[in-house]
Amino acid sequence: DLHIGGGFAYIKRMVLTPHFDLSLFGNGAFDKSLFSAGLDMEFDFGTLFWLSWPMSAGIRVDYNGGKSFGSLLESGTVKNHWYVGPLFNISF
Repeated sequence: DLHIGGGFAYIKRMVLTPHFDLSLFGNGAFDKSLFSAGLDMEFDFGTLFWLSWPMSAGIRVDYNGGKSFGSLLESGTVKNHWYVGPLFNISF
């Protein structure tokens, strides 16, 4: 638990969620594959900006690859193997 600024923010916990997925496809013995592996790091707030709605905010970091990933890079569909982005959730 962490209180910040007299009720401005109350952080209940930090949640780390690892994830991994794998796709095998193609003719025969699954000659093509894609995967992603990463981690979500979120902070669950009891209060933020003096609002007491359940909410969380954090960051997602992913690494993408596989036998077929090179063709996605060459086509310009994706720019690199890494993805870093924000996470936000609020419940009313």
